[in-house]
Amino acid sequence: MIDLNNPIFVGPWSPQAEWKRALLTELGRRFNINVLVETGTCWGDTVEAVRQHFVHVYSVELSVIFYESAEKRFAGVDNVHLFFGSSGRYLDKLLEQVPAGPILFWLDAHVTGGPSADDGDQVNDELRTIAAKRPNALVLIDDVKAAGDVYFGPDARISLPVGWRAKFLHGVLITHAGNYSIPERF
Repeated sequence: MIDLNNPIFVGPWSPQAEWKRALLTELGRRFNINVLVETGTCWGDTVEAVRQHFVHVYSVELSVIFYESAEKRFAGVDNVHLFFGSSGRYLDKLLEQVPAGPILFWLDAHVTGGPSADDGDQVNDELRTIAAKRPNALVLIDDVKAAGDVYFGPDARISLPVGWRAKFLHGVLITHAGNYSIPERF
């Protein structure tokens, strides 16, 4: 069992991947959100870990190597929907295919090394799209550093949509337009 209140860190701002996946699953369960949209599929490990907890999992990936690997891995898995392209530019089109209702977003589209593609940090473009198209969303951003009320992704400062609330939790920024009450402890 993963203790969401006491993660094990693999880096100064990064809890273990299992902790992050447990957080996604818990927030989806807690707020009855059955759709997850992920940016940055990588090898598809997060998709695999959470796909049984969501009715639909959508993931967009820019690296052709990661995308093709994930396509093979999830071939025939009905609730996993994969897209190839830059999340900052493609998210708008992807959201046209996502059913109406609340969405849990996992924003993790940044350079990770190895065969990952580099299209710059997409978080701010993603946030603008989400705020415009799905303002009732709950958004989690991975690999964030905080300096007071200022947040930085791996490659850029994060600009939250106007009026959105933020909670920094062990390297993950949780943000929304006020629709969710994120607990202090789980």
